[in-house]
This record gives sequence, C-alpha cells and structure tokens, in this order.
Amino acid sequence: MKNKNLRYYNNARKDIIKIIPKNVKKILSLGCGAGITEKILEEKHIKVTGIELNKKIAETAKKNMTKVFVGNIEKINIPFKKYFDCILYADSLEHLTNPQKSLILTEKYLKDKGFLIISFPNIRFWYTFYMLFFKKDWMYSDRGIFDSTHLKFFTLKSMKRLLKETGYKIVNVKRNYRLFEFPTKYNRLAKFISIIFFKDLLTFQFIVVAEKIK
Repeated sequence: MKNKNLRYYNNARKDIIKIIPKNVKKILSLGCGAGITEKILEEKHIKVTGIELNKKIAETAKKNMTKVFVGNIEKINIPFKKYFDCILYADSLEHLTNPQKSLILTEKYLKDKGFLIISFPNIRFWYTFYMLFFKKDWMYSDRGIFDSTHLKFFTLKSMKRLLKETGYKIVNVKRNYRLFEFPTKYNRLAKFISIIFFKDLLTFQFIVVAEKIK
C-alpha cells in the first residue's frame, strides 16, 4: 500500500459526525478504513460495526469500534436485520461497481425510519469543467474528484434520484466548499465567495442524510 493513500484509511471525519441525527445509537460503517471516525463515535457512546475490504487495515479498525467484518460491501452478508439506526457510506459509494445494488442489499440491516449518510465528491466541481474545456483532458490522480479508484460519479441531483429509487428521502444536505482540489488555507474562502450560481461549482463534496421510507 502506498503511503499517499493512507489518508483514506486514517481520516477523522468530524464533519460527518456533526450531521449524524441525535437519536442514532448503532451505526453500520461501510468501508470503515482504520476506524478513526468510528473511534470518535464510540467515545460518544455510539456502537459502530464496520465492513472493510483491506484485511490489514481492518485489523487496526477492530481496535476502534465494536465489531469489524472483512469483505466486499457489495457482496458480504452480515448477521443483522433491521438492527442499525444509521448506515454510513463515508467516501465509499463512488468506489463501488453498482451503488444502487449496494443500497438495496444493505437496506435490510437498517431499522424502519433509519438513516443513511453518504459523503461523496461532486463531479460538478469547477475543476471538472476546467479539465474538459481548457485542458481538453480527463486525467486520473491519486485523490480528489479524479481519484483513479472512483468507478462512479455523482451530482447532488443524481444522488437524489438514486436515493429515491432505492427507498430513501433526503432530509439534510451539507456542502464542503473548496477553491482548489488540494488542501490549502485559501479553501476556507470558498464558502464566503460562493453565490447561488457558483454554489455547486465550489462544492467539492456533499454529505447527505436520508431517511428510509420503504
């Protein structure tokens, strides 16, 4: 494993933690990585079960949460039915071959009126248009919008459609704004200079909370 990819496994997503509904006590985290975010949730007395494909990373995750299963979240079956208050896809749905199938498969683990939280990169970010119209290219990279491991791309509108088709209704949306793909202190300005026309163009990532309605 390349060191430059370790950030995917060891990133604490405090922005996701802030958006989790208050009545959630049991979470299924799909693609949990090393469980850094999940450790924080456990400290808040939320029990977290994770599924992680990377066996080595999963061993670390087991120290940070209630339980971890090793396997592919598109295929694995775990012994829980209508058990979790919330299912979390933290930057994992875009890495799947069939996100719709995965949402349908994992729905059985979620309680009625339970929540689904998905964080995903916004393909309408301005850099996409820059690459297509000015660079006339589509170059994959090690991270960001053009991450070479991304298999699917979403806008907020396409995510809303996907969730509606799989039995969910969005109840909250959070935007992470950026001026540039890479981390820089100037990214904090993006939210303040954003106006309605540019809102989606400066949204690097969305976090949506959806309620199960089926």
